Amino acid sequence: MGQYVITEEHRNWLCRRAFQSGHMEACGFILACGKIVEVRNVSNSPNKSYAMNQYDVLNKVGVENLSNIVAVWHTHPSGSVKPSAIDQDALFSGAIQQHWAYLIVTKETVTQYD
Repeated sequence: MGQYVITEEHRNWLCRRAFQSGHMEACGFILACGKIVEVRNVSNSPNKSYAMNQYDVLNKVGVENLSNIVAVWHTHPSGSVKPSAIDQDALFSGAIQQHWAYLIVTKETVTQYD
């Protein structure tokens, strides 16, 4: 996984977003320019997993900026910072690009996985 040094501003924004999303997972990307992009979670079980709305990805990130993604993030409403079985499948199946940092966010912290 890619290395990304998270700023305090990003950490605060992401933890606040985890709080705001309540029992549903929120998800998105961080771009090289520092912009945080939130993408709608269209999972059938949004309280346990996330699936990014592809229209949102293309509309909010843009095809021209896909190469500028430095991190992918999602919240864990349970407060767990450990990757779930679904997270691990995404990491090892290639759904998460190797050069992206992988961030799990709770109300209290942001954890990066390699």
